[in-house]
Parts: sequence; C-alpha cells; structure tokens
Amino acid sequence: MIGLLLRTVDWCFVEGGRRLVLFIGVAGVMGVIVVVAVLLLAWALAAGLWTAQHGDVRAQPFRSDYDSRRPRP
Repeated sequence: MIGLLLRTVDWCFVEGGRRLVLFIGVAGVMGVIVVVAVLLLAWALAAGLWTAQHGDVRAQPFRSDYDSRRPRP
C-alpha cells in the first residue's frame, strides 16, 4: 500500500503532475478540517445531552436555600 503511494507520488513528479500532488495536499488539509469539525460537533452534542439529562450541577452558594451538605441533583 505504501509502495503504491510512493510510486504514485514519484509518477506525479516524473510526469510533471504537480497539480495532482497539490490536489492530494489540499484534500489532506480539507480532510483534517472535516475531522476536527465532526469531533467538535460530537463534543457539543454530547455536552448538550449531558446537560439536558443532569441539569445545572454547579454550586450556587449565594442562594438563600443553598445547603452544601445536601447532595446536588
């Protein structure tokens, strides 16, 4: 597999196919951008689902009915 890739890259330089090499580079960068975007979206959805299930679990010490000994929801 790697040998085929190396032969392809070698062919691109030998045959003057610089456009293909540029395309492979741009496609690689775009692939990384897509993967990062998908991971960010998955993280946001997971955080939203967790918040929807668990509610606000932050401590609120300035509320009049706050009791630090009481377990949080």
